[in-house]
Amino acid sequence: MQTFTINLKEHYGYLDKSEGLLDAYIPNVTPEIDENVMRPSIVLCPGGAYMYCSRREAEPVALNFLAKGYNVFILYYSVFEKCFPYPQLEVLSAVRLIREKAHEWHCASDKIAVMGFSAGGHLAACASNLYDDPRLIKHIQVDPSLLRPDASILCYPVISGMKYPHALSFERLLGEPTEEELAALSLELRVNASTPPAFIWHTSDDEGVNVNNSLLYASALAEHKIPFEMHIFPCGIHGLANADRTTLYENPVCAQWVSLCLKWLEGLFFADNKQLAAY
Repeated sequence: MQTFTINLKEHYGYLDKSEGLLDAYIPNVTPEIDENVMRPSIVLCPGGAYMYCSRREAEPVALNFLAKGYNVFILYYSVFEKCFPYPQLEVLSAVRLIREKAHEWHCASDKIAVMGFSAGGHLAACASNLYDDPRLIKHIQVDPSLLRPDASILCYPVISGMKYPHALSFERLLGEPTEEELAALSLELRVNASTPPAFIWHTSDDEGVNVNNSLLYASALAEHKIPFEMHIFPCGIHGLANADRTTLYENPVCAQWVSLCLKWLEGLFFADNKQLAAY
């Protein structure tokens, strides 16, 4: 397997103040299987309230998907005070770089998912809905279609700055935000007909990020007829990650999310179902 770290600002000048690092995990190609394989990819955004990037929600999670034939790119995004728009520019730049390097890295350019946990879920949802936002495009200056992910995986995500907000995440991202600034980054308000399909999971008694964040996003997806799968598990603390011993907190019920997500991705990316293939 190839593993290497990419300093994003060395690739894109608009990231001059960026702290963003992209750790790439790319399984070796062998003629015994398919030397021309083009694999699906996942950009993984750990959580941490935009204060840090949790290592528990990084490599241990990535290994689940590597084992099933996915390339995984872990984004350690900028977390300095008032860091907007750098994390958002970084996640979109990660999607862009994967598409630009698709042949070299054996990445299927039409099978790129963004995955995020907690505040990283907010970042993944930003990538899914703000890839054509003028505030971001003015920096990146490319066709937004190059930046749009093909799917999102949102794990106990921060979604709204307006209802049931995780105040610390928005304060870290924006400082002392106005209502207008909060609304612009409340992703349930940004869902539209071009938002990619989503897999969402949360626990009903999450005391860190209120479960209504996921419900608000799912409701917006339903309103716009965007396909999604959602699992609300009855109990579990915030920050479960794999929900098994590999990430400290064991919860066998919630640990099902990994296999459920893999089945969803297989259906989305590889099924013959024409209705799914349209997305």
